[in-house]
Amino acid sequence: MLPVSSERLGVLELDDAELHIPVEKELTDAEAREMAPILSLGSARAVASPGWGSSKKLKVIAALLLTCSACIVAVPLAVQSRHGLMSLLGLWTAPPMPTQKDQVEPYHRWEHDYHVQPGKLKHSLYKVYRNHPIFLTAKQILTGLVQYQTSHDCPMQELGVDLNKGYDLRSIPGITYAGICQKICTEDWGCVAWSWGLVRNAPEFSDVCFLKRAAAVAGGIVRNNATGVVGGLPCNRYGHGFWWAWQKSDFYKLPAPAGASMVTDLGVIQCDEPLHHHCQDEHKECCAPLHLDKTAKCAGGLVPVRQAGFCNGSDDGKFTCCRSNSVSKPKNLMPSVHCVMLFLAYSSEQDLLVYQHKRQAGIFQCDSHAIYSSQVIQLAPGLVSRRIPHSMQAEIGGQFATVLNLGIFLALYRQLILDGDYLKTDWTIKVDPDTVFFPSRLRKSLSNYNFGLGDAGIYLNNCPDGLHGPIEVFSQRSFLALAENAQKCYELMDNKPCDLDCQAKRLVCIGNCTDWWGEDIWVDRCLDLYTNAKRMFSRHLLQEAHCVGTEEYSTHSWKSCKDPRTVAFHPFKAKDDWEECYRTVESIEKKTASDKLGRFVMK
Repeated sequence: MLPVSSERLGVLELDDAELHIPVEKELTDAEAREMAPILSLGSARAVASPGWGSSKKLKVIAALLLTCSACIVAVPLAVQSRHGLMSLLGLWTAPPMPTQKDQVEPYHRWEHDYHVQPGKLKHSLYKVYRNHPIFLTAKQILTGLVQYQTSHDCPMQELGVDLNKGYDLRSIPGITYAGICQKICTEDWGCVAWSWGLVRNAPEFSDVCFLKRAAAVAGGIVRNNATGVVGGLPCNRYGHGFWWAWQKSDFYKLPAPAGASMVTDLGVIQCDEPLHHHCQDEHKECCAPLHLDKTAKCAGGLVPVRQAGFCNGSDDGKFTCCRSNSVSKPKNLMPSVHCVMLFLAYSSEQDLLVYQHKRQAGIFQCDSHAIYSSQVIQLAPGLVSRRIPHSMQAEIGGQFATVLNLGIFLALYRQLILDGDYLKTDWTIKVDPDTVFFPSRLRKSLSNYNFGLGDAGIYLNNCPDGLHGPIEVFSQRSFLALAENAQKCYELMDNKPCDLDCQAKRLVCIGNCTDWWGEDIWVDRCLDLYTNAKRMFSRHLLQEAHCVGTEEYSTHSWKSCKDPRTVAFHPFKAKDDWEECYRTVESIEKKTASDKLGRFVMK
């Protein structure tokens, strides 16, 4: 690192936090004049120190240091000129992040090395730095686990089920994840079932893996309901090949959408003449086993139709091929919606999801729904998550200090394509677990966008400053456009040198976008800039804490949940807060219905 001096100091202001970054670069008089103004990039800005023009020393930052919950990433700053000044980029990089616990420096030493000044982000920055080794370890363990589960077709984990109680082989303490217990059982040929202690603060039970021998009953398996327990069967003991994003570019290589050339906004499909279905070259009914990376295809111009069953990453679901003249859309004035939710297994997100299912609220009021995670878990009878090929470990950082979850959601979109449920409905809706969502309000709103269902489709922007992730709404055609153009968007946006587009703030990605943007920003830019999908702003789609500019559309705050037109409110991470918001909207809906009924009776 260059020695710090008053002549070599640039300042990064992020809200009220400042990171003083030492750089040194001789500038011509013309370059000095050009660099004099404040250079803006998103919510961060580089500030020129007083008197620097005379010394011709660069006193603005040459690297934008962005932080996250588990990383600090050095990213070039976009500057005005594509000549001369471009060579200034990347002159300074952050000291390497610690990869082991003994490499973590004490707070004051870290504060000195990174030149961190007082500000509200100061302690968060250190937490990011301190926890990075823990993040790396967790990511490595969970990535290996999901790869093992995929290659061994691991069956579902059953929440609240204790298998073969009283038939213990042995117990292993300190197992912090149910999937690891399942793997241990698989590798013990005497193990026919397993249970894992989910409940917290229970000595000799929490985080203990119990391996089970066969019970003295037909089939050898006995299931008992039990709270605070997860149970299941071992995986296939012989592995096989499987798809994985071994390098970041693989995320963007989405499979060809099933029946893409035949889809014409079919909505909910009724098939009077089910025919034998061909899954690529195999003559069998199938969904798309994750490890085979297959999509449903029909021969002879027939249309693939999603039927019973589900895909969980290994189990086959059911498709049927229908003649085009036997496919019809029910006479339903309201648009049909397929709603999906991705959640982090064994977290507060899972708890919120289970609560919503118990209440039959949110996505469970859609025409169809599916839940996804890195783990296949039966959360309740009939409610089983489907696996995506990702550990779901992500960091916060990048250009806008958001969760860098693009790779995770590209893995989700891959599985959505393989599952094919989107073929049954007009719209596909992605909803976050901490979003309070009302499909009945959405359907009324979607009726206004029927004009955009054809061609490359339409998707809804929910915030004046761009698409935000708590709820994302894609017509069937726009989801197809995303699937078909993801690779193109990768090639055009990733690893693209910064040019005038950067200064114009067109949000052209620099470097690999999985290290730079969250999924919502990337999807918005991909569809808007590189496909023919229509982008429409829906002012009443979302109210949330992080969207600036929606205040003018409502007299109520997002947290009150009192706006009578808003479709979704975010974030409500605690169950009680989520319930309070939901009850508020329910009360408003009941009053509105009562008022309408009263006016009708008076007439």
